[in-house]
Formats: sequence, structure tokens, C-alpha cells
Amino acid sequence: MSVKIIKNLISSEECLSYIEFLDSNSFFNDKAGIYNALGYPSSLEASKVSEKTGAIIGDMSPLSVSLGALFTEIKTKAEQLFGHELDLGNATYQSCPEGFSNPMHADIVNLDGTPIGDAGIWGEWSLWDEVEWSGLLYLNTKGVDFEGGSLFFEEFDLDYSPEAGDLVLFNGDLEHRHEVREILGGVRKNLVFFWAKKGNVSDGSGPSWTK
Repeated sequence: MSVKIIKNLISSEECLSYIEFLDSNSFFNDKAGIYNALGYPSSLEASKVSEKTGAIIGDMSPLSVSLGALFTEIKTKAEQLFGHELDLGNATYQSCPEGFSNPMHADIVNLDGTPIGDAGIWGEWSLWDEVEWSGLLYLNTKGVDFEGGSLFFEEFDLDYSPEAGDLVLFNGDLEHRHEVREILGGVRKNLVFFWAKKGNVSDGSGPSWTK
């Protein structure tokens, strides 16, 4: 499977309104060195996200509800592409400043093919035992809002320059390993989605995941 890029899923005006809302709900993640929002205590909680819950569960403000509906729309597009009914395992908003990068990695396995997130400090539960697919919704544009920060898929020699409103969908396996090039200026803003096969989510507790 290759990488699916859906151009202009949402408008630049919608992107700006979501950025304003998510920035106001963000916190600094020391481990990742970025600001983020959302993040769920379990994949089961994330799977409940819809226009009925809001993207931030319990926040029924218009923008949270609108985002919840958008998450459902994006999941439907992922189901059509991947050929499975899905549950959202986690979603995160990321606000990545100058100097941020994310080296080559796959989303559901280590680069040597071993599983990510063995028991360790999170106990027996690991989100990475559940999710299989990934998505990225970009809320601003390289060359306008930030410099650098392109998304590179090594296997496909694909160097994608983010544009506000674009959705990128791909499998989390080793074939789809990728990196985020260093951000050279400005702040790169996007949403990250991880999906599992429907029903393959749990109420185990874990951290607010980042990508």
C-alpha cells in the first residue's frame, strides 16, 4: 500500500478556527518538546469521539463538536481506504516549533521490526498493540506558516510538503516508515490519528501520545 493524500479536505478558514481552539487547549509536552492537546486516557475513550462527545470529550462547545464530526468523517475515509471498520485509538493536536524534528520511524513497530511499547512503565497495556493505521491532518502550510518540516516516506521516496487542509493516510507498518524534517522557522500545526480495527480497543490507561 502506498500513501494516500487527500487535498483540501477542509478549508483554510476552518483550519484557522481549529488552530485557535486547539491552541487554547494545549499544554507543553516535555518528552516531545512540543505543545499538544487532546490525548486520551485510553483507546476506548478515544473510540467514543464523535459530534455527540466533542473531540475533547466533555467539551460541547461548537468547535469541539465540529471537530468530533470531522474526526468521524476522517475515520470513514480511512475505513474506505484500508478496507476495515475502525475505532479511533488516539488523536493528538501538535504545535511543533522551530528546531523540532522526528527521526525515521514506523508507527506500530520499531525499525528492527520488534514491537513498540512493551509493558514497561505503562504496565501490560500498550496502544501500539491495538492500532494499525495512521492519519495526519495539516492545519497550516509549509512555506507560508513555517519552513522545513516536510514529511518523508523512505520506501516511496515521497517528500510531502504540508498544506493546510490536506489529509495524509497510511499504514503504520515498516514499509511506511517516515520522518519529519527539521522545522527551520515558524510553527507547524497538525492533527495525528491512530486507528485500530473496530472492537480492538481497551480501557487500559496510558500517556497522552505524541508523534
